[in-house]
Amino acid sequence: GTGTEADPYILDCAQDLVEMRNLAPVGGETWFKMTKNIDLKGINWVPVNNDQEFKRKIHFDGNGKTISNLSCNSNSYSGYPSFFGVLYGSCKNLKFDNATITGTGASGVIGGYVGTTDKPALVENVTITKSTVTSSGDRAGGVAGDAKEATFRNVSFQGTVESTKGDNNDG
Repeated sequence: GTGTEADPYILDCAQDLVEMRNLAPVGGETWFKMTKNIDLKGINWVPVNNDQEFKRKIHFDGNGKTISNLSCNSNSYSGYPSFFGVLYGSCKNLKFDNATITGTGASGVIGGYVGTTDKPALVENVTITKSTVTSSGDRAGGVAGDAKEATFRNVSFQGTVESTKGDNNDG
């Protein structure tokens, strides 16, 4: 594909997912579509849209397929540990199985943020199973650490979410 709505980039292996960041230009709008189930075992995932300004508008159609063994740890990069970092655009028709997200700030399987100011997002027909999100920060969620200008339809999470941030008693 060419990354347009009519001709999305086709994703059928782990390397295709890793290359998404290079295919989605900052300030652009890009479409992706999975054609096979993809196992990310052994890959320390760096989110697609994790740099400041979050200007990669991405439309991701999982096409009913599964991404398994997503592992993202923010200690190895700076950003919001998750698949997208910040989802600006849409994610639909996708299943995540056995995802492990570890971070120090906003953390979730889909996004540390799903949508943010002036960057709306849609998550639709997404199922997350047997997954764990752990954050030492104050925003951890199964799907998203935080959501602004976000719409969720038919989304489910099964797993464990833990925030280890304690009460600092600063005031």
